[in-house]
Amino acid sequence: MSRAVNLKPALAVVTAAVVAATGLPTGASAAPTYSAADVTVTRDSDLHVVPGEFGHIGFTLQPPKAAKHGRLGFSLPLTGLPQGFQILSMKHGLTEDCEVDQVALRARCTNVEVFETGLGIVTLTVSVAAQAPRDLDWVDVPVTISTATGSAVSVQDFASTRPCDDPPVPPGPRAPNKAVLTLEPGRSDHYSRASGRRLPICASLAGPAPGAKATVEFQPVGSSTWTELRVVTSDEYYSYFCTELRQRINGKARIRFDGDADYPAASLEKALPVVAAGLTGWAPSGTSRLGQTITMTPTVVPSPRKVLLQWRTTAQSKWKTAQTVTSSANGRITLKFKPPAKGKYWLRAYPLGDAKAGAADTYVRAQQVN
Repeated sequence: MSRAVNLKPALAVVTAAVVAATGLPTGASAAPTYSAADVTVTRDSDLHVVPGEFGHIGFTLQPPKAAKHGRLGFSLPLTGLPQGFQILSMKHGLTEDCEVDQVALRARCTNVEVFETGLGIVTLTVSVAAQAPRDLDWVDVPVTISTATGSAVSVQDFASTRPCDDPPVPPGPRAPNKAVLTLEPGRSDHYSRASGRRLPICASLAGPAPGAKATVEFQPVGSSTWTELRVVTSDEYYSYFCTELRQRINGKARIRFDGDADYPAASLEKALPVVAAGLTGWAPSGTSRLGQTITMTPTVVPSPRKVLLQWRTTAQSKWKTAQTVTSSANGRITLKFKPPAKGKYWLRAYPLGDAKAGAADTYVRAQQVN
């Protein structure tokens, strides 16, 4: 996987004034007896870096064989780093740190020592984000080699997230932007909530620039119409918001983003926790006389809905059904019970469940008959 490039004679030596900006060696003793274009740069480590891990990228700088001991400069731009790559450190020799300038977007080693063996060593430690794709290539990097008299450029392949036996893949079309939506309608312990109680619905929008609008809506079961609950305009600090729905019927919620010049439209739907039918106007306990009919006129929601009226004496354990009624659209029902004997009675009303709402808890009252 090594790649060696001899810079002579294809690359020209530039002036010392230009070299000073890219990390040339300093000091009179550092001046070698060759030019930067005479140096062969070889990457001597594996090209592959696994996403979620870090790797070491090593280079050897080899002057002509007849050259004497000296020092070199080694620098590279950071502008070509693929997204997800990060240079953790750069060293020369065994332990000498080099500068990684994130402001100037350049990494540079000055005074890279060329040992008596005729080699200089530069090592970079890089990390790759765990979510990085397996087709990122950090290649064709213009490395500048400097001496006290000039510099030359060597183009090098540094690293890739693809396995070493994968051929390079030319970049394809850029994936479209995608708005990220979340929707949290209440909590799981809100199941069988009484009809008419408030249900919190929280949502978020991420991706589009500040000023994007998201709409939270409700659709009742059996309907194709969405009802707007809230419209929110995001800013750079606010992308998460909550609203409330006084829920009287089963249904689902939706967060909708209609798209803009940079992001296509997106939406997310979720079923809401089940609503339990409700009963209001259930008469208070009292005293009745034998032979009188007890009449009650409660309201049941949502309607229409079947409601059972059942009774038993306080000495009995089994309930008996006295009446089954179906409410009209306005929810009003009339329940009647005529006690068969004197004594203490329990009465209960039981709204049955359907697609619009689940069965309600039973509504119980005591009745004394004299």
